[in-house]
Amino acid sequence: MSSSNLDQKILEELVYFDLFSYPLTTLEVWQNITDKYSYTEVYKQLTSSPWLTTRVRFKQGFWFLRGREDLFLERQKRYRASKHKLDKARRFARLAKFIPWVQEISACNSLGFLNAQEENDIDFFIIARRGRIWSTRFFMIILAKCFGRPTSVHAKDGLCLSFFAVSGANLKKVALGSDDVYFRHWIGEQLPL
Repeated sequence: MSSSNLDQKILEELVYFDLFSYPLTTLEVWQNITDKYSYTEVYKQLTSSPWLTTRVRFKQGFWFLRGREDLFLERQKRYRASKHKLDKARRFARLAKFIPWVQEISACNSLGFLNAQEENDIDFFIIARRGRIWSTRFFMIILAKCFGRPTSVHAKDGLCLSFFAVSGANLKKVALGSDDVYFRHWIGEQLPL
């Protein structure tokens, strides 16, 4: 029994997200495949491919690797924790928008795709006006200190201001080649605040 190209693409996405204990819905599997397949094609392959059915399982609306049946409960738990952290992140972002050089603030890392654990900090990706990245960083750190959240340690609900870029920066320069799967997902999972 051999696999098709679509089988391989589906399994690659499920394996990648399994690293983060994150099962996917059919829609999410389809959205994360970079090649052009229709939603119907992905759904048919998930539900009828003999090669995939020996490797993946479906439960409570989620696809995951065989043997990882508990992941859908973990995803629900992390979603609730993420919603709590997202409320804090939005409050902070509302204040940060008054710093004149801030052009965009996004939640990133696990919070970017609503998969944060209860003990995680809150990671931000901040885009600053060109020529003002250091001023932006300085005032963002002062604001975080006034907000009462640590910025240098990975404390529960701490504000982590470690990702800054200038407007128009070519972020592809930091990718590890043209097929950097982590970079593709990291950029795609930014959650604008």
